[in-house]
Amino acid sequence: MGRHVWQEERGFFDVSVGLGYTYDRYIRSTDIAGAMRDRYGRLELVLAEESSHKLTETTSLRQKFSLYPDLRDSGKYRAVLDTGLTVAMTQTLNLSAGLSYRYDSDPGTNLKKADTMFVTGVSLRFD
Repeated sequence: MGRHVWQEERGFFDVSVGLGYTYDRYIRSTDIAGAMRDRYGRLELVLAEESSHKLTETTSLRQKFSLYPDLRDSGKYRAVLDTGLTVAMTQTLNLSAGLSYRYDSDPGTNLKKADTMFVTGVSLRFD
């Protein structure tokens, strides 16, 4: 379920809430919630906000933040932040840069809680 907080020609801001189910499979058994498991599923709340902004005629910024609290195990959650900046070089070529950050409050034994990825590229637009 979601709602436009504001929407206009130069951008939008949305919020949403819902339920999700996450199912993990592991190559090797892993200690999850106090037991060795090769798979694990959980019901999660989904809370998100997303926006897009046209900063100039050639530059736009977008971002989305999502929070996934575990409904079975209070205090555990995942969070995801995605951002991107796009600059038009010509009418058909764009330069883009994106940053993604993923966080898991309890990823399992000997696993990192956070991952960050930065991606740049050139895209070709077809109309």
